[in-house]
Amino acid sequence: MAGSDDKDLDATFHALADPTRRAILDELAKRDGQPLFEICVRLVEGRGMSLTRQAVSKHLTVLESADLVEVRWEGRTKLHSGKLSAHLPRLIGWLSKHEQEGDVECESS
Repeated sequence: MAGSDDKDLDATFHALADPTRRAILDELAKRDGQPLFEICVRLVEGRGMSLTRQAVSKHLTVLESADLVEVRWEGRTKLHSGKLSAHLPRLIGWLSKHEQEGDVECESS
C-alpha cells in the first residue's frame, strides 16, 4: 500500500506530466498572482496555445490538487501563484535516489 508521500509524489508527477500544465507553471514562475484571464492571455500570446478558460481552469485545478499552485482571493478575483520550487527538494531527492541506485534494465522475454 502506498504511503501519503508516494501519493503526493504521484500527484506531483501526474500534474507535471501534461505539457499545458507545465506551460502554466512556467507562466506563473514569471509573475505570481495571476487571474485566470491573464494566464489564458499569456498562453495565447506567448506560446500560441489556444485554450478555453474552462480548459485552463481544469488544468489549474489539477495543479492546485497537487499543491503546485497556491490561490488567494483579492475581492472577487482568484489569483494564482506557482509553488513548484517548494517541491523541488522532494523531487530531486527522489530522482537522486534512483540515480544512485543505477538504472536497472529489464530483460525482454
